[in-house]
Amino acid sequence: MLTRSPLPRAGRCFPLLATLLLTGTTAHGETVSPSSVSSAMAQTSLPPAESTPPGKSTQSAGHTVRTVGSSTPSAHRPASPGLSPLPVPGNDSPHPHGTLTGSGPAILPTSEQHWITSSHTGRRYRIQTTITGPAPESGYPVFYTLDGDTLFAVAAMAAHALTTRTGENGVEPMLIVGVGYSDGAWLNTDARVDDYTPPVPDGSASHDPRGRIQGGADRFLAFLKQELQPALAQRFPIDPQSQSLFGHSFGGLFTLHTLFTQPDAFQCYIASSPSLWWHDEYVLKERDAFVTRMRAALTGKPAGGSPVALPATVPGSKSDSEKGHTTVRESTSPDTSHATPALPRLRLSIGEYEQKHAPRIAPDSQRAQMLKNRAQVDRVHRFAQHMHEALPELDLSMTEYPGATHGSAQMYAVLDALRHACGKE
Repeated sequence: MLTRSPLPRAGRCFPLLATLLLTGTTAHGETVSPSSVSSAMAQTSLPPAESTPPGKSTQSAGHTVRTVGSSTPSAHRPASPGLSPLPVPGNDSPHPHGTLTGSGPAILPTSEQHWITSSHTGRRYRIQTTITGPAPESGYPVFYTLDGDTLFAVAAMAAHALTTRTGENGVEPMLIVGVGYSDGAWLNTDARVDDYTPPVPDGSASHDPRGRIQGGADRFLAFLKQELQPALAQRFPIDPQSQSLFGHSFGGLFTLHTLFTQPDAFQCYIASSPSLWWHDEYVLKERDAFVTRMRAALTGKPAGGSPVALPATVPGSKSDSEKGHTTVRESTSPDTSHATPALPRLRLSIGEYEQKHAPRIAPDSQRAQMLKNRAQVDRVHRFAQHMHEALPELDLSMTEYPGATHGSAQMYAVLDALRHACGKE
């Protein structure tokens, strides 16, 4: 049964996360005691390195930047031709005490970023990565976050904070991957709308009212599976059976589309505030087809549709009451670790103020009316309930964050998602 907690667990951690993000970056190459595992991985978000030959100096934002070449530590040197590194800052000149000098991109400690161009989408992506400790024997669990330009820093700093007390927080060292775009924007709305929305058979969703192209989700998924995942596997020791996908809003819609059409792509799917309303709830058709195929696979009865590949195993789950957590649980499925075939894990979440208007906006405002008409909170709860009833074998949870809006819900969801990614919750 659905119960609502007075305060989300992640909500109590949010001030700490904000502090980490504010104090976790420096400019002009100042050092910030990175972890011993990733001490050589600090990079900066400057123009692509291939515009300057390795080892050459360029001028950017009033200071000299040296591109990465043969001096890159061998442990972090790209093994895949698809990933190209970015320049390392090199402004070490003395400055007067108590004076702000120059300006330049901030540096996220223990992290690096690369460019990769996709033959499937034709786009160039900024890929940011960080590892949070020594690789487990089976390799790093991988946590992919969409909208990487916005959410990578949040996920990276939160993951490092959680792994400082691994036993207490129930996480293990992992690889965090942010998938973003090469334009340097905080959020590339045009690109993400195309990459994150499913293709519809009648083609009627090829454009939205703002003229943005839509329907490129299958091309983007092909990029993730056929180009990005192999490139990362050449660079890092990863666990191919522990890969998680996190998406918010349209990113959550893409996460569900991936689960329903190619469930073998990842082992855990985390959809934060998914845009179920898109194209008259088109994703529900994909959901129903997925459920039909899964029921047939589980019962051994034939069903229409394309064959579905499934992971070999999936861990069982415990109820939140057993763990003492305040996460709202829509349903907790029985242990399916011995089931054949196994199913991926699905985590859904939504903010309280994604349907009723937040107290700070007028009830008759355009934003309030849009939230009311989309009825996202009701949609997501109905969606979760239907999934549980139609496919009770699926390891599924649903969380509603009290006091959270569409913008803030993703911050809470990231913290929970990092635990889900390790299969600990």
